Amino acid sequence: MGATRETTARRAAVYRLWAADGSLLYVGSSYDPEERCKRHRSAPWWPLVARRTDDWRSSRAHAYHAESAAIMDEGPAHNVMGSTAHQEECRRRARQDPAHQARVRAGSAAANGAPREVVDAILRGDLKSWGPRSGPVPFTE
Repeated sequence: MGATRETTARRAAVYRLWAADGSLLYVGSSYDPEERCKRHRSAPWWPLVARRTDDWRSSRAHAYHAESAAIMDEGPAHNVMGSTAHQEECRRRARQDPAHQARVRAGSAAANGAPREVVDAILRGDLKSWGPRSGPVPFTE
């Protein structure tokens, strides 16, 4: 019997970047938070970072969902993606741009563990979406 996807999943962390006064600056997720934070160093808010905390999850998908929830619930000062304003802009653009709508659906499918070939099919317009319970969802005529 082969290993299941869940048992072979690579752990990932939800990391939080904090200011010296305890305010939350940024929430992200990564397989390697130390390496990811190196890329944040060019951000104008980076000099405010005093510490980082890591909350390890069993997979990238779990970390991504926890990150999204944390951004919505905790309101970090410098997150753009995942904020209410960003989500509203994505919805507005998706209504106007079918290619953007496909990218949003493909990103959601990937975050929920869809195989790469399914994500590619969504981007090509061959599938409408994918869910962990529903599987591939074709476009209906």
